[in-house]
Amino acid sequence: MALFFPGLSKTFLGRYENNPKELRVLQVICEHLRSGYTTGKKRGAGSKEDKVFQDAKDSLEKEDVPLERKDFIYIKAGIRIAYKILVGEEGEDTSTTLSENIISDLRVDGITNWTEVLRANGDLDYLFKNERETAARAEAALTEAQATLEKLASRTNKVRVSEKLITLVGELLPTLEDVLAENESLKEAASRFAEERTESERKLLEAETMIRLLEEDNDSAQGRLDSVRAELRKAHDLSVLQLALQYPQHPQLMEIAQRIEEDKKQGQNEMGTLVAQLPKTYTGGTIEYKQRFLRLLFDLARNEQEQIIGQLRNLAEQGPKHASLHTRKTQIRLLYSPMDCMVSRGADDIRFTWSKENGAITVHWLYRKGDSRVRQSEA
Repeated sequence: MALFFPGLSKTFLGRYENNPKELRVLQVICEHLRSGYTTGKKRGAGSKEDKVFQDAKDSLEKEDVPLERKDFIYIKAGIRIAYKILVGEEGEDTSTTLSENIISDLRVDGITNWTEVLRANGDLDYLFKNERETAARAEAALTEAQATLEKLASRTNKVRVSEKLITLVGELLPTLEDVLAENESLKEAASRFAEERTESERKLLEAETMIRLLEEDNDSAQGRLDSVRAELRKAHDLSVLQLALQYPQHPQLMEIAQRIEEDKKQGQNEMGTLVAQLPKTYTGGTIEYKQRFLRLLFDLARNEQEQIIGQLRNLAEQGPKHASLHTRKTQIRLLYSPMDCMVSRGADDIRFTWSKENGAITVHWLYRKGDSRVRQSEA
């Protein structure tokens, strides 16, 4: 819808004060024209001009205002010529009375060009259209230029970083060569260490085998010694008893024989009592005791026996991490004990060895700190 710019002049409106229908015809035709106050290039039936005419005619008929084609053409031409004069596009078009009236009345009211028409209508957007488009293009160009500068800066930084990297590599190259040489030396040392370790492991295995054989021999000798002692005790007992029977006139011999028998029974009872006090189970399974450990325990003083029994109960009930046990893994193999067994504190200066296998704890041996058969670090 085009602006009815003649209506911005009060002088022009005054011309039609007594003929409002004619003014209405001017207004409707103007409003149906395109931007630039044209209808289109084609004319005749079915053309754009014909459609504009028909639309204007239909609008006016609703208001009981007639419109003839010749009047439409005259009014359209007059408005178009007036528009071209206002925008400074005067050409060969012949002025009409209508166009002259529009221009003269607008000038009377101080409107001499299209800018003032728009100002009078309160619409100056078009004046700044080109400026806005130019500003938008300038802003786009500026953005593109900034992006280009950023790319160039990034490339420049990369070049600088590359130069610094090359410099650093050059400075580090001697150091890297030294490191590589040192690595070669370390490899050679590691190879020698591996060979020495293999030899040490072989010797350790031989030593372990020898220790096991010696322990087996010692156990066998201990067994034979125990048998001999038993036979000697038996012979001694029989000898005393036989002497007592042969010499009844010496009742002291019979008393000695009876005391020996009582001591023997008492020793057996005390061993049974001692074994009965030892814990037989723990939370994870059973606890077994080697005969060597039991004999050594039996030979201790009563207070030491009680301390060791208490520590064994701590092991069974509280576990090896109980503070008073001071449990640790052995660094070397101890006598009468397997490799990698554990050592725990039994009394002030007494330690006992034990191991766990398949859920069962086995207590192997006990010794005093300072025992010459035990390395100082294990005492």
